[in-house]
Amino acid sequence: MIFAKIDVTFPRHYRVLDVRVESDRIPAEAAGRMARAAALGVWTAALCYTREHMLDGFCPLGALRDFAIDPVIDELVAQGLLARAEHEGRQGVVILNYAKHNETKAEIARRMQADRTRKCLRTDSGRIPRSESESESESESESETDHQELIAHFAAVFERLKGVKPVIGAKGGAGAKRLLKGRTLAEAKAIVDRALSDPWWLDKNPDLAAIAGKINAFIGRRVSSGGGSLVPLQPPAGTWRRADGPK
Repeated sequence: MIFAKIDVTFPRHYRVLDVRVESDRIPAEAAGRMARAAALGVWTAALCYTREHMLDGFCPLGALRDFAIDPVIDELVAQGLLARAEHEGRQGVVILNYAKHNETKAEIARRMQADRTRKCLRTDSGRIPRSESESESESESESETDHQELIAHFAAVFERLKGVKPVIGAKGGAGAKRLLKGRTLAEAKAIVDRALSDPWWLDKNPDLAAIAGKINAFIGRRVSSGGGSLVPLQPPAGTWRRADGPK
């Protein structure tokens, strides 16, 4: 079983709440509710399709024909939730900011390769390879471990430099997850080390959320990971291209 991720606040996002589709037969208030429900369904169907086929946010229009009518898709595009795009000659839409919550094809390939490498190092050569869903479950467990390790690393470095323990709340935990998105633990630690090594930043008592909010200041440079090794930091990139417009 393969899973896609969706922000639990998405149904209340202002872009969703602004969805409107005109109808002469339905009262305006009811039409608005139906349009928003349809928009949520179409957007979710596109999310499921693109994750299943690892298309980095792209979904062909043909995959939505059982769920969507043109006015709903047009409204999702107008509200900035989808964009018209094409992939390998197929017209479709792409979910904007898809990689913010879901793995790209390249990230999945790296994770699967890492799983295969670990299996090769095991002495139990007769073990049956696991499915992608089983691998994802292990990956989620490892991600939680990385998340806790990054928080512990930040706390240790902060206390060493400032002489006091930092307060890490829900915002700090969310910041740690953002720092780890599409990056290894070593790369995320390198970002934290670089931020805290800056006297100006350190004087402002930055938390993980603040560091994640200024992450572009540390991307694309080679920085010390704390152990002396240099870690190149690069953000993930999608594979689809924007179409000129609906056809």
